[in-house]
Formats: sequence, C-alpha cells, structure tokens
Amino acid sequence: MNLKRILLNNSLVRSFSVSSNVKNEANKVDEKFQQISRERTLNLVQIIGRVGHNPKVAGQSEKNEPNKKFKRVVLFSMATNEYQGMNEDGEAKFRTDWHRITLISPRLQEYALDKVSQGDRLHITGRLHYDLVKNKSGEPRLITNIVADDFIFLQKFNEN
Repeated sequence: MNLKRILLNNSLVRSFSVSSNVKNEANKVDEKFQQISRERTLNLVQIIGRVGHNPKVAGQSEKNEPNKKFKRVVLFSMATNEYQGMNEDGEAKFRTDWHRITLISPRLQEYALDKVSQGDRLHITGRLHYDLVKNKSGEPRLITNIVADDFIFLQKFNEN
C-alpha cells in the first residue's frame, strides 16, 4: 500500500511516496519537518543618532510609465558615532557611520515627511535589508538599508 504525503510550509511543497513498511520513517520525516517549520529567526536593529538629510520620497512610478510598478518609500540618512579613543592632543576621537533609513509604512512616511528634519536625534527600531542594484555603469552594487518599523524623537535639532 502506497501512502502519498504532502507537507506544506510557506508555499514550500514536498511530496514523497512511502510504503506501509516504512511508515515509521515517514513519521520521523514528518516530525523533523514540523520542527523546522516552527523555527524562528530574528532580524532586529536599534540605532540612536542624528538625521543626515531631510526625508525624501523615492520609488514611485511616474504617471507616464504606468507599466512600471514601484513601491513608495521614504528615505533619509542617519549618523551614529563610535568612540575611538583619544588623539595626540587629548581630545576624544569618534568614527561616524552613515546608515540608509527606509520607511515603508504609510503612517511613518507621512509623519517623517511632516516632522523629521536634518539634525534631529532619533531612536529607530527596524530590520536590516540588502538590495542588489546596478550602478550607472551596469555593475552590481550591494545596498544596505535599515527598514524602520518605528522611531521615537529624542530631540529636535533646534532644541537644547
């Protein structure tokens, strides 16, 4: 007697046949696959820093190109500093890292476009996302984004 088993997990389909003699082996496979399907991962980033430039809209398709489908995103850069010790004059040295922040949520987009400006200090919670794009000369380039799920104002630039 043949037994047809189909296991579904996030649009992954695995199909195999087993005879009644190996039913125990099939049950072991079922159990192992269920363990994998319950596996969880985590992609979480939190940064505190200053906005490098005012948020801007990107990714919308132009009215004259209706066949192109782009998702609207809002982008801005953010600087974080890392202490690097003292220089010869006894002054603290810092290394500045620049991060590309991407807002996908319409609620966050509108709020950022209305309220966020260069120099504001923010706390951003989000996730890392990597895109492979081609530059003007056609060479592939890896772009790292922090896709923000939420942000909190810590200080406006003009406040003390």
